[in-house]
Amino acid sequence: MTRARALAARHPASYACWDLMQHPDPAIGDTRTLPCTKRRTLLLGLLAEAGPPIQSIPATDDRDVAEHWYKARQAQGIEGVLQPGFGVDRLTTMLPVRSSTCQDRLCP
Repeated sequence: MTRARALAARHPASYACWDLMQHPDPAIGDTRTLPCTKRRTLLLGLLAEAGPPIQSIPATDDRDVAEHWYKARQAQGIEGVLQPGFGVDRLTTMLPVRSSTCQDRLCP
């Protein structure tokens, strides 16, 4: 067993995907100007055959469900939720809604 595989076995990790900035298909390419809903559809299409440890984060357009996730998952270490931003470019930005205990840090 290689050192990398041994470390991965001792310290498993997950990669959670929440948005798609660049599609591998050159015909689609840069997706940053697309609405969040379209980017989400493209992301789910790319991840359809991927399994853990690569996964998409859950998403909902139901406010009650989002509030439940926000409150219930803080105990699991989830910092908050992302809310689509409504701007001139129609749903191309995501706004973080974080718990009051979360702080951003910039480490050198």
